[in-house]
Amino acid sequence: MAIRVSSGVDDKIEAGHSLTSAAPSIARLHGVTAVHVGQHVPGSVETAEARLRPSASSTTFDFVILIEGIGVNELENVMNEVIWMIPTASLGSHEAGVPSRLSTGIERLTFA
Repeated sequence: MAIRVSSGVDDKIEAGHSLTSAAPSIARLHGVTAVHVGQHVPGSVETAEARLRPSASSTTFDFVILIEGIGVNELENVMNEVIWMIPTASLGSHEAGVPSRLSTGIERLTFA
């Protein structure tokens, strides 16, 4: 599962710490095997993912949370819980469902 986060704040270090604090709780969910939080650094480096999926490289975001699991069904079953676990201080309200600054999706690995 990949969750792209547009934090909308200037203090990227604090936003990163806030997102990272959710990782242990997410990792304890049934079917989750690993959680990774990374900060997006804009640049002109062409990646294999950008070549395979050009639409993925056009999205603007500050952080990405990658969640690995034992299966697609397990990840789909915990997606809503994961979204609610992500700290919302700098991400907007959850009142209307998924905050507008989160982009979620379950992606299957493709090796080329």
